[in-house]
Amino acid sequence: MGMYCYQCQETASNISCERRGMCGKSPDVANLQDLLIYILKGISFFLKPLRKYNIKDERADIIIIKGLFSTITNANFDKEYFISKIKEAIEVRDALKIKFLEEYKKYESKEFNGDLPKCAVDEILNYEEKSQSVGILSTENEDIRSLRWTLIYALKGMSAYSYHAYVLGYKDDDILKFIEDGLYATQDPSLNADSYVNLLMKCGEYGLKIMELLDKANTTKYGHPEPTQINIGVNNNPAILISGHDLLDLEELLKQTLDKGVDVYTHGEMLPANAYPYFKKHKNLIGNYGSSWWHQNDEFESFNGPIVLTTNCLIPPKDSYKDRVYTTGIVGFPGLKQVPVKNGIKDFSEIIAHAKKCKSPQKIEEGFVNSGFAHNSLLMNADKIIRLVKDGKIKKFFVMAGCDGRQNERDYYTKFAKNLPHDTIILTAGCAKFRYNKLNLGDIEGIPRVLDAGQCNDCYSLIKVAIKLKEVFNKNDINELPIVFNISWYEQKAVLILLTLLNSGIKNITLGPKLPAFLSKNVLNLLSANFSLKNNTIAEEDMPIMLDRNSNIKEINKKIFHKLTSGMYAVSSSHNGKNNSFIANTVFQLTSKPPIIAVSVAKKNLTHELIKESKAFTISILSEDSPMRLIGGLGFKSGNNEDKLRLLKIKYGLTGAPIVLDNSIGYVEAKLKDSIDLGTHTLFIGDIILSKVYNEESPMTYEFYHEVKKGKSPDSCPAFFESEGIKKDTIPIIRDMSKYECIPCGYIYDPEIGDSDSGIAPGTPFADIPDDWECPVCGVKKEDFIKFKESSLCQE
Repeated sequence: MGMYCYQCQETASNISCERRGMCGKSPDVANLQDLLIYILKGISFFLKPLRKYNIKDERADIIIIKGLFSTITNANFDKEYFISKIKEAIEVRDALKIKFLEEYKKYESKEFNGDLPKCAVDEILNYEEKSQSVGILSTENEDIRSLRWTLIYALKGMSAYSYHAYVLGYKDDDILKFIEDGLYATQDPSLNADSYVNLLMKCGEYGLKIMELLDKANTTKYGHPEPTQINIGVNNNPAILISGHDLLDLEELLKQTLDKGVDVYTHGEMLPANAYPYFKKHKNLIGNYGSSWWHQNDEFESFNGPIVLTTNCLIPPKDSYKDRVYTTGIVGFPGLKQVPVKNGIKDFSEIIAHAKKCKSPQKIEEGFVNSGFAHNSLLMNADKIIRLVKDGKIKKFFVMAGCDGRQNERDYYTKFAKNLPHDTIILTAGCAKFRYNKLNLGDIEGIPRVLDAGQCNDCYSLIKVAIKLKEVFNKNDINELPIVFNISWYEQKAVLILLTLLNSGIKNITLGPKLPAFLSKNVLNLLSANFSLKNNTIAEEDMPIMLDRNSNIKEINKKIFHKLTSGMYAVSSSHNGKNNSFIANTVFQLTSKPPIIAVSVAKKNLTHELIKESKAFTISILSEDSPMRLIGGLGFKSGNNEDKLRLLKIKYGLTGAPIVLDNSIGYVEAKLKDSIDLGTHTLFIGDIILSKVYNEESPMTYEFYHEVKKGKSPDSCPAFFESEGIKKDTIPIIRDMSKYECIPCGYIYDPEIGDSDSGIAPGTPFADIPDDWECPVCGVKKEDFIKFKESSLCQE
């Protein structure tokens, strides 16, 4: 059974997960989630006309928002859960159908004889079979598919926030109506691209409303967050760790652990709870343990006590701590215990008893982090902040909010924060902050340079502050303010936040680390044209632009010549819209006055043709940390067969040639001056027109590539030797390490886990896997795996 899912930033090869989710979701669960959404569309169909007849159905409303919420990335991996929810949804849908037919006859004085959509009437006997035909690919037109699922993903985020507000006693019928109308619209064959664009903007409008409602629910019950230094050390008592977004669960846990000798710590997105006045009064809330969600494997292990997952951000737990993980609400994973509900209240007694049998948490860090800078506290300090702006002591605000993830390319945000000038302020919300909230970035006259507004939904605070600054500085356009939006995304709540920002009129948003796979080329072009939405590149390239400094000054940094060794380089060129790059190890500086460089290129390489035609090329110098996936993708694949630059961060130089930025420590751009025919190769000689050095990392020498990385040379390389025995277009498998990495998608085969879906038992060494085994994520053969090194930048 296959699957097709591209809803999160980890999507395999930034195209789709088709054999297993990068999050750990199995194909059957992915397909059942699609089937549940299909049935929820049928429920939505009946709710729309029933509202016209003044009939509401709260049970149906909640089934929809809980159902959509449960399909968010890293929320629920339990097949049985979705089977039960599909059954329940079908029962509700069929009951609504009967009610609709009755009310129609009563109000219209005739029997209904119109067509009903399949999602409203399908009798589904085989869930798994039906699920194969109702997912993403059931929409043939790529652009309509892109727009439909962008809307569905945003509705998932809106449903999550709606459910958080609902459990606190707050709901808005207009918001629920929009969710249902929007969900039903995604199966309406009459809607065109313009209709969907209008719906997406409307979704952004309701995104602000639901974040405002959730803010009201949280602050009414728990008070407005206050600037707070949150302890990140530990005590010696046994303890419970609580992660996720649900503040009501934290409230109940603190009540039930009071005077029990058990401490409570927050984790991940629950960190901002420590800044609410209500929670600050609880002495058994010690502080925050650990960091972002993707560190669970290590941090849950070292915590020693029970862990409660209240919402999404669960990753498949290791057996070593699996018995200590409990779930609540929509969270689920096979084998994990669900917190029971007694008399309408969640009962944590079993977890408390479990905690008392465990050792106290292991100390992994100490000190404090700041939080609590939501709109109330920021606006209370508005006069001071405005004065600092007018005095030139704060030059710019950088909104670096959103999600964190495990890809090492997210170090972009750490580098960005570290290198921002001291007259800038970072506004953040969500778990993106864990990339920089423990850096010592100082303050500006008592205003910390990192202002954490809270959870991801608290991006509402950042929008509210921006609107206030617009009023104070008497600007007609919010984009005239000294505010830059450099956002990280991971899952579907971030999709809603992005639409909310766009609908608020905010342009020039930089999004990363990758642009969503569900945005088709035409949809992406539309967003770029209308909102100037763009992908981040590397911190050293983006920062001058965001600081309004010219980053394309025609200069030559002569330090680049110190980086030129017998090494590994990405050589790129472009002509007539065709881009390509390949790995070269033969690059020479010929003269320094004028600066001239040369590179040897095999005639059969596509880049050879592009350099000849365009009369220009670029050379990116790769660092020692460059992953084998990068080298394999550029060096052992043909640009005639695929777009090798599609998944890489690139920028275009002054000549229009692409520049590879991934793992680059600097680059040169050259115009072709001359060429020398070498038989199988051509030596291209170029005048350097621009060069930059990004950092002082060590360049990857050819010797390092061979001796440390254990790499081989493609037969087109000038330094290729037949004795290397390389098989064309592959990288040889080195069998003396326990873990192996898939070159195309980065999946890690771990012998301790095996691959049960393919019949590979835990404990099976990579060398013992059958030769016809395929990567469970992207389907390539065993020969396309290489030794996994912990230092690999693509290890995730």
